[in-house]
Amino acid sequence: MKLLTSKLLLITVLLGMVALSSCNKDDDSSSTDYYLQFKLDGTNKKYIEITTAVFTTVLPLYSCAMVGEKPITGNIYEGMGITISSDAEIVANVTYTDAIVASLGTPAASLLFTDEAGAQFASVIAVSPGVQVIISAMDANSVTGYFSGTVVSTADFTTSRTVTEGQFHLPRL
Repeated sequence: MKLLTSKLLLITVLLGMVALSSCNKDDDSSSTDYYLQFKLDGTNKKYIEITTAVFTTVLPLYSCAMVGEKPITGNIYEGMGITISSDAEIVANVTYTDAIVASLGTPAASLLFTDEAGAQFASVIAVSPGVQVIISAMDANSVTGYFSGTVVSTADFTTSRTVTEGQFHLPRL
C-alpha cells in the first residue's frame, strides 16, 4: 500500500509540473534549439513549443522535472514529462532508472506522457517500466540527455506505450 501511495503522489507531482510548465508561455523557446523528442510505439514525437527543466532541492530530496509539450486546444497539452528524484545531487553521466530510492520511497526516474486527447500514461503504474534517463550534459543554462521506458494508461491501467530513442535539450530554469 505504501508503494501505491508513493506512486500516486509521484503522479500528482508530475501532473503538477506539466500543468505549471503549460502556464509558462512567456518563454519563447520555439526560437531556440530546445526540444524533447522520442518515438512512441515507433511514431516520432517532437516538442519544441514549451520546453523546461527545473531542478529543486528540498533536503534530502533532489529532483529534476523536465517537460516538452505543445498546446492542442484550450487547456489540453500533448507532451512528455520526465522526473528524476534522488537522495544525492543529480549529476550528468548517471543512469537514473525506475528503481525505488529506498530513503525516498519513490522511483529515481519516471515518465508521464499526455496524448493529443488529454489521456495520460505513466511509468509509475507499469509492471515493468524499464525507465532509463541519462543526463549527458548540463550547465547553468541547459540540460541534455536521453530517455526510454514504458508508460501505462492512468485510465485503464492496462494499455501500455513504449518510449524509445528519447532525447532532450532543454532550457534550465
